[in-house]
Amino acid sequence: MFSRYTMKTLYLVRHAQAIPRESGVNDFKRLLAPEGREEARTMGKRLVRKGIAPDLLIASPADRALETAHIFAEKLGYSIQRILLREELYPGEDATCFPRVLNELPDRYQTVMFVGHEPALSRWANLLIPDCCGEFRTTGVIGIALPISSWQAVSDGIGVLMFFDFPVQVTPKIYKDARKIMQAQLTTTIENLLKQLDVDISKQVQKITKKTSKTYAKKLVNVLQISKVEELVQGQRQPWLDLLVKDDPETAAEEL
Repeated sequence: MFSRYTMKTLYLVRHAQAIPRESGVNDFKRLLAPEGREEARTMGKRLVRKGIAPDLLIASPADRALETAHIFAEKLGYSIQRILLREELYPGEDATCFPRVLNELPDRYQTVMFVGHEPALSRWANLLIPDCCGEFRTTGVIGIALPISSWQAVSDGIGVLMFFDFPVQVTPKIYKDARKIMQAQLTTTIENLLKQLDVDISKQVQKITKKTSKTYAKKLVNVLQISKVEELVQGQRQPWLDLLVKDDPETAAEEL
C-alpha cells in the first residue's frame, strides 16, 4: 500500500492482566497476575509469527506495564536495556501523550511499540483511525500503518488498521458456532440477491446456496483472527465482513 520509505508502523499494547486493585498494593506497583504473564507470552509469540520487530519499545514506568514490556521484549528479541520509559504514559488518561512522545523521536525509527494503559490507548487509536476499536482488553495489541516519513507528521485520521488482536481461549465449539453464524449470514445474503433477480431461480438453487455458504463459511472462519472469532460468536457490533484479517491468514489455524 505504501512505500517503506514513506510509511511508519505503530503498535499499541495494553499491559497484561495485573493483580487486582483490591489487593491493597499501590496502583503504580501492581505486578502482573500469573495469568497476565501467560497472556503476555502468548501475544509475544503471536507477534513473532507475524514477523513484528520494533525498532523502539516505549513503556509506561508502572510495574504492570514494564513487566509486560519485558516479556514482549524477550519474545521479540529486543534488548530490555533499550526499553524507553516515559512517565507521561501513566496513569493512562491523556491520549495526547503518545503523539507528543512520537514528535520527539528521530526518524530513523520506522517501527515503534507503546506499552501503556487504558483509556488513553483506545482513545488515541480511535483518533488515528476513527471508530476502529472499542476498549483494549488486557494484552490487546493494535497495529497501525502511518503514511508518513517523519514522526512529526503524525495527525488524526491518517492511520490504516493492520490488525487488532488479544489473547482469548477459543474452543472448537466456538469455531463451530462461528461457522454456523457465518453460513447463515452468507445464505441469507445470497438468497436475497437471487430473489431480486428471479424468485423462481432462488427457490430452485436453495440447496446449492446452502452448500456453497457452508464451504465459504469454513474458509472464512479459518482466516479470522482468534479474537474476531470470539467477537462473531458473541454478536458484537462489528460486521463479520470487517473482521477478516489481511496480514496473516494462517495465524488462526496455528493457534488452535
